[in-house]
Amino acid sequence: MNPILAHLGFRPEERVIIIHADDLSMCQATILPSQNFSCWFRQRQR
Repeated sequence: MNPILAHLGFRPEERVIIIHADDLSMCQATILPSQNFSCWFRQRQR
């Protein structure tokens, strides 16, 4: 397991996605996936 992810509190069985913020909304191909991820992430926080 990546030691930085462990330091941030993630467990080995968890999946982590790292998004390069500069890529979001840069082109049409990234807009819908970033919106879908954003909605999914908000639902998981509840």
